[in-house]
Amino acid sequence: MTGKPVGIDLGTYNSVVAYEGSDGELKIAKSDYGATAQGTVFPSFVKFDALGNPVSFGEYARLDIASPSQVVWGVKRLIGKGYEQIKPELGKFLYKIDPGRQGVVIRQGEKEYNPTEISAKILGWIKKSIENNTLNPFIGRPVENVVITHPAYFDEVEKNETRKATEQAGFSEVKLITEPEASALSYGLQLDPQQKPYIMVIDWGAGTLDIAIHQLILGKDGIPTMAKASPPHGNLHLGGIDMDDAIVNWVIKSQNLQDLADLRGRLRRCEPIDLDSEDTMSALRSAMKLNEEAQEAKIELSTTESTTRRFPYRGKQLVFTITRKQLEKEIEPLLHQFRQHAEWMVKDAGISVKDITRVLLVGGPMKMPCARRLVREVFSSNKKGVIDQLKKIEKYIEETGEFPPGADPMYCVAKGAALYAEQLWGTNGRAVGTGAIKKGRGMTSFHYGILLSRVVGTILIERETVLPAHGEAVLGGQIQIGGSQPVSMYKMELDPATFKYQYVVRGNYDFSPCPDSAGQTQFYAALDIDDDANVTATFVDSRTGSKMTLIDLDSIGGPVIPKPVEPKRKFITDIDEPNGTETHLPQPTKPIKFATPDMVQTARRKARGHLQLARQKLNGPDITANAKKLVQDAFSDLEKTVAALPAQGPAPYKNWEDVQHRCEELRNRLHARGLLTEQEEQLLSME
Repeated sequence: MTGKPVGIDLGTYNSVVAYEGSDGELKIAKSDYGATAQGTVFPSFVKFDALGNPVSFGEYARLDIASPSQVVWGVKRLIGKGYEQIKPELGKFLYKIDPGRQGVVIRQGEKEYNPTEISAKILGWIKKSIENNTLNPFIGRPVENVVITHPAYFDEVEKNETRKATEQAGFSEVKLITEPEASALSYGLQLDPQQKPYIMVIDWGAGTLDIAIHQLILGKDGIPTMAKASPPHGNLHLGGIDMDDAIVNWVIKSQNLQDLADLRGRLRRCEPIDLDSEDTMSALRSAMKLNEEAQEAKIELSTTESTTRRFPYRGKQLVFTITRKQLEKEIEPLLHQFRQHAEWMVKDAGISVKDITRVLLVGGPMKMPCARRLVREVFSSNKKGVIDQLKKIEKYIEETGEFPPGADPMYCVAKGAALYAEQLWGTNGRAVGTGAIKKGRGMTSFHYGILLSRVVGTILIERETVLPAHGEAVLGGQIQIGGSQPVSMYKMELDPATFKYQYVVRGNYDFSPCPDSAGQTQFYAALDIDDDANVTATFVDSRTGSKMTLIDLDSIGGPVIPKPVEPKRKFITDIDEPNGTETHLPQPTKPIKFATPDMVQTARRKARGHLQLARQKLNGPDITANAKKLVQDAFSDLEKTVAALPAQGPAPYKNWEDVQHRCEELRNRLHARGLLTEQEEQLLSME
């Protein structure tokens, strides 16, 4: 008999495990600290010995300052990323991080580990702890089924590496869910789906910021479903550890600790450090303890106006006193970024702050009064909804010192993951707790495309496409006989610092289609993203039928393509080559295939059905002004593509494909804003 399914909130600094108890309520699993304050979390730390073998985990590893460079933590910030992407993080960690063949490597003694392997070791320790019958008698063992959470803004590589780490830890069945989605699931049990509430989840953890908007609706089977109302937005380099870092910088500067400043500078610049030097080791121990005290000061200042902390430095104890006012001054740039992200998320969703019904605050930094104050400022015009809700939370915190039941920022992610796990694998045939609720369909957070010869790209799947998603195109290029065509999969993401789009290569491959006598090739390229956001690329030579399929794309790290532009459906030709010249996609010598007359007429009928229903919704009473504009734009685009179809006979395959894409886009926008009934969705999907 196997153990119960569990949900794990795998955190940058702390992890939490939840499961369904014998009374049907969601419980938090205990770590090997038992029924203590520390026993409700699993610190995401691992300590290695001098040979590079793991010797301790969790709080024991976190508090071991004898050899700071042998304590590894924060790998959630590193997993699935290339070396260039993690350079800003280097000064925050005291262990050695180097470029690797795929991503980065962490050197410990005689061994090297990638972030996935470190995560697997931490998850393995967590698995062993929750299988301890003395600590968690109702979970049982072995625990094989797990839902693991990840930031909503993780891309397919970061998610795939997280899945690999979970499997390496010994879990046989693994499902992923985004952190905002999990917290919305647990919170949604308290809401009425008949009102179709919009829930904005602000998940600000130790390492990352995630913001997502969900809508609770009645599903086709009558069970409340938490559906995404828009793609999530986030910043994978903005979290509580950045606040700790700001406090550390303030202490070093205010007390003129130049040797610690030099040490952090060398770490940031990746310069070698003499670990055999006692002075260096003393500085590392001081830096590690100072970082710990900075975090404790930040936590204390959530409930007090001032705190005094001590840390060892050159054989003596140094003292620093910091006020809440000083803390807020030091982290003001981080708070400003946080506010920008929250405001941008509402704008990107095409709604106003008044449309949001509830705001769910998740993560340790949301316990800070300054963070909650910023949320109230963002939603100041939503006085009868969000502001009233936030005032009740503040009153409860003032009276009890804790968050209200069911809304604790530290545990709702793990509880939502456990809820999803029970629905997937539970034996009681019902949902957990006070009611039933389901996870809705996901949607893409990025634009995905195919790049030829590192110069010209084609977007195949657009952001905000409901999963599963498919995109395809007929491409071509020029190669020598016996040569290969360089192709890359890339994503287009929003730069969290500038809020401008940038293109990032996430996998480079070589395909060998058969060219004609002039060296011209023509091949079919497709991208598919399944319900779990796994990406598959397929390339088929139009002449020979030879095929290359790439499953679970996991190439880590690629350079940012210069001069990113706004998304386009056609070829992106304004990406400069190194010499500054512009290169356009060569036209294939074989004609692009055509859609048959029957295919054209079927597409025309399908489009008319979509347009007719959309017209009814646009004239209906239940559509907001912002939703109306988004649906109207998709409506107009579909009208234009239908008009481009010939009245009779065949049509270029691209024209027929455009009609399919625009129909899907219009249907997705109607679905995402809750404008389609179950019967209407079925009718549109059958056309």
